[in-house]
Amino acid sequence: MHVLDRRICVLVSIVFCSGTLLAAGDGESRITLQDLVSGERLGEAALSPDGQEIALARDGQIVLMPAGGGWPVPLTTTTGGKSGLSWSPDGSHIAYASRGHIWVVPASGGEPRQLTHAPPGPGDPRRAADGSPRWSPAGKWILFETGRNGNQDLMVVSEDGMTTSFLTMTEADEGSAAWSPDGKWVSYTERAPEYFSGKLEGVGFEEPRPHQYEFARLKVENAVLSKRKILPLVEAGSVSGWDDPRLSTIRGVRRRGVPP
Repeated sequence: MHVLDRRICVLVSIVFCSGTLLAAGDGESRITLQDLVSGERLGEAALSPDGQEIALARDGQIVLMPAGGGWPVPLTTTTGGKSGLSWSPDGSHIAYASRGHIWVVPASGGEPRQLTHAPPGPGDPRRAADGSPRWSPAGKWILFETGRNGNQDLMVVSEDGMTTSFLTMTEADEGSAAWSPDGKWVSYTERAPEYFSGKLEGVGFEEPRPHQYEFARLKVENAVLSKRKILPLVEAGSVSGWDDPRLSTIRGVRRRGVPP
């Protein structure tokens, strides 16, 4: 968490604790130990790009509150904890990690959308999935850390979730990543047994471009491929759409991380 985010979180904690004490007060001015420990536990906080709102992880959900003071408004109601809150540069969306995947939710309200779908990797379960999302300066890509290969690598996912790509893929652990202001570089800390305290590294970023591949017909077994049979599932809402990763459509396979 950045220094500014820590300061925001401390400030919001003071506001919430103060509100709790005032609401629970019985006319006495003395604050007891029970009052102090009864304050709500808050998670990460992130200030919007225009400085007008604060996104806050609270009780497993994301809430928004005015930076100048006010009551929080719930933004999500989904299951699972929320972490790594990151505003898009235009302030229209918030990216976050939940249940081992990267999600985005409109800051104006609406259903969250899952962007990554890969299963967690082996090793420490706390680091085996996707987390720590960070929007690119242009707002087209989201940088995140993943443990799907058994160690910490860096990946990017497009804002629509249609394209994912590895930025690093080594035996070392990469983390604490950040975009350069022009979005052309990503700095990160690399840790390995020979330099466990870590060393600063950087990697250039170029937007993944389409490639042409020639291949024979792919034989898919134990999967529904007929459009006539898939259409009723889409219309009934049994799947999220033609790009549902559970389907073996081209768009569905792409959302699993398979390049076009």
